[in-house]
Amino acid sequence: MALPFHLLIFLLVAGLIQDSALAQGLTPQLTEREIRSVMPILKVEIAGYGQLEKGIETDRGARQALFQDIKSGKIDPLAWLKQRSKYVLVPPGAVYEPACSRAASIRGWDLPDMQDKETHPKPIALPTAIFTFGKDLPAINKHLLGKNITAESYARFAENPFHTGAPSYQEIRSILEKARSFYSGKGFSASYSMSGDSVNFFPYDAEGEISGHVLQVQIDLFDPLYPDVLKNCGSHPMGPSIEIRAGDKLMEKVFKAVEIKVSTDDARIKRDLQKAGITEDRYAEIKAALMMARTGSQNPEEQEPAALDFTPSTPEEKQAAEAIGMMKKEIRVKKENIQLYSKYKAELDPILDVLQKYMGGP
Repeated sequence: MALPFHLLIFLLVAGLIQDSALAQGLTPQLTEREIRSVMPILKVEIAGYGQLEKGIETDRGARQALFQDIKSGKIDPLAWLKQRSKYVLVPPGAVYEPACSRAASIRGWDLPDMQDKETHPKPIALPTAIFTFGKDLPAINKHLLGKNITAESYARFAENPFHTGAPSYQEIRSILEKARSFYSGKGFSASYSMSGDSVNFFPYDAEGEISGHVLQVQIDLFDPLYPDVLKNCGSHPMGPSIEIRAGDKLMEKVFKAVEIKVSTDDARIKRDLQKAGITEDRYAEIKAALMMARTGSQNPEEQEPAALDFTPSTPEEKQAAEAIGMMKKEIRVKKENIQLYSKYKAELDPILDVLQKYMGGP
């Protein structure tokens, strides 16, 4: 007997379902005993998430305070960096630019789209120190910017910032090479970028603490998209400069940043699970099944596939029958899980609210 067309289509779908089942497993079936056993354990876990939330809020508050202090001028970015890292070094002749550094440290927070309190509730700073060698060099195509910098003139300048054929361009390259040699001699990794127009450096024994760049010309200081930076860096010489920023490791060390991970009494959870006769893997399955049941309770019921109207005889038909059976079992498990979830909904929902916030889920 030829396989009906509708069955051929179904087999394609069933094949995908089977592949997914093999890769992810079917929905775990819950039992009432397990739900009652894990609810107090879940409460211990979400209490840890509460502590995590407080830690994150404290961290954000401290970072916002740094932003405000740099913005007001109370804290100087270079002083902040030097107090916290011994790797803030510059070669002889480099001159610090405090106003430009302040603006670069809080770059972007004066943009209109950053004023959305929901998307960006608390601005943060990244302490940045800008240095110049005090030289306006003719090889830099300053004229492309024009007297009043616009988006168009900035784009022309960014595309063609220097004239490599100008005699003073060799002076620019000499400054970069001397800076590279300086940092190499101080125990830094210092190498040219792939484009060759800058030297990137960081300390070998403290990678991630600071991030440094020696640039032929610091193009982004003249971007009109950042008016505060442009205003405070407008007098920046058109020549090589150095930028030193705080790295992620330094920021984490200073603020003792809270990692986004479970912060709970793990020993107690393991002990309570063992007492309840539930493995850690099964505990994870129960949590996933509860969240799926919660979502399923809000959606229309799944329709079971129609039964075959003939007795399977070929391998393809038997495979289809097996897939239909698996689908029916899956739907039954989901419905039974929803019934159990609904029974304990009042107690489970506050727990699942926290779990889904931190762990994700359907």
